[in-house]
Amino acid sequence: MTGAKLVVFSTLMSVGTALAGAQTYTPTDMIGTGSRNVFLYGSNATKQIGFLQKDSTDRMIVFTGAPSPVFMSLPTGHISAQGTAIGSTLFFGNARTSAGESHAFKTSVGGPTTLIHPAGWTHSYVYGASGDTTVVGSVANMPSSQRAHVWSGTGHSGTILHPPVAVSSAINCASGSWYGGSMRTTSGLTVGVLWNGLSGSYTVMNPLGSSFSMVNGASSTDQVGTFRPTTSANVRAVRWTFTMTSYTSLHPTAFASSVALGTNGSRQVGYAIDSAGTNHALVWASSSSSYVNLGALLSALGPGWTQSQATTINATGDIAGHAYNSITGLWHPILWKRTS
Repeated sequence: MTGAKLVVFSTLMSVGTALAGAQTYTPTDMIGTGSRNVFLYGSNATKQIGFLQKDSTDRMIVFTGAPSPVFMSLPTGHISAQGTAIGSTLFFGNARTSAGESHAFKTSVGGPTTLIHPAGWTHSYVYGASGDTTVVGSVANMPSSQRAHVWSGTGHSGTILHPPVAVSSAINCASGSWYGGSMRTTSGLTVGVLWNGLSGSYTVMNPLGSSFSMVNGASSTDQVGTFRPTTSANVRAVRWTFTMTSYTSLHPTAFASSVALGTNGSRQVGYAIDSAGTNHALVWASSSSSYVNLGALLSALGPGWTQSQATTINATGDIAGHAYNSITGLWHPILWKRTS
């Protein structure tokens, strides 16, 4: 697949164990007694961004490290919006029209909501950002045939980085001038890609002997994502340091499959799925055995927590994501605050 980070929702749970270095975390339910699903997909030093699911429409939602959400305005002429990426002061996302088109936009607390949708395309998607001036994702005239795209500068002008050998491509993450994502080849294989700058130069990151890979997160020192060995039906979390041959599997052997979604360079976050199909939010310290099962910490918030995913980590090690509670019947936004 191309066009989005690999995020899989499965069924219910039991917990595992582990330890990533000396870091410990305290979870906070950011919505408490809400009545809608809320998902978090981006964070910086002080804020977390995502969306609230309401019937057939979504609303971008921003938290400032505490259960006091701010709902961002919809772009004019749009009926739904999801927050998908965060810069230093700007928030980015995708808004939907009544005709079903997706349009990329930017906004800020107290500021205007402005489309950055490029002319000539029916769809545009933001998946990641590096600061306020580098935004990445894709454009398309058909959702199934996306083109890797970077918005850059204060005016967020666009550059298409679609590899000539690809049928479809998308960029999921950025760190400086490095952009990570995937492309689908003419043979139908989806492979992870790491672009360097706006010239179109790229490296295929697909580990040797893999039938699928995708780059989902990037820092100044590493990239993370997922791959599937040809010997397995399940995907596995992976970490790279700028080259295909540098890959290290993060997959914990106690789980059936795993996905890494974000990194701050020293810690990587994502989730693993056990043999019963349950999602467990994890944080790694750059090796498969170093994980902490963040989902196991949710019992401190009370009963009913059955699934969890960690989607983003900031520079200081605070982790955001979401977790399902069987008592409320909802997905809740969760902040795992680093305490040591």
